[in-house]
Amino acid sequence: MISTRFLTSAALALALAACGDSDPQTLIADGNKALNTNDPNTALEKFSEAATALKPGDPQYLDAKLGVVEALVPTDAQKASDEFMALVTSFPDQVGEKQFIQVGGRMITERKYLEAIALIDKGIKRAGGESPKLHALMKRIEQEAANDKGVIDALKGLGYTG
Repeated sequence: MISTRFLTSAALALALAACGDSDPQTLIADGNKALNTNDPNTALEKFSEAATALKPGDPQYLDAKLGVVEALVPTDAQKASDEFMALVTSFPDQVGEKQFIQVGGRMITERKYLEAIALIDKGIKRAGGESPKLHALMKRIEQEAANDKGVIDALKGLGYTG
């Protein structure tokens, strides 16, 4: 006969093993590793799981949600932008120029230029037009996409070139 003590120990070991992957800090770290190795699907999975395990007031909540945003950029840059702007609205004191640079930079790296222009423009306007770093991202887009008429027209339409 199997002892109750053995069954309790086995159940506890299984429970601890199951919880090991749900530590938000570990999930965020795993999400960042996946982003850095160009695996946005795994990154999205890890960041989403971390965000679900956290509450909006938790210190790592924004890290998890920003990770979700960055992981969405390669496959759905518009959804990434929408989710990012929801964070800006919900956390106006915690989401600012640094985060606009982070997400806008990711969009540029992924060559999601039109979405990056729209997002960075919102960041510049939010900063009252006074953001040299965000203006520098617009210049980067202009240089990288110099041969893309649609991108250049979008920049011109917002007054960032010419």
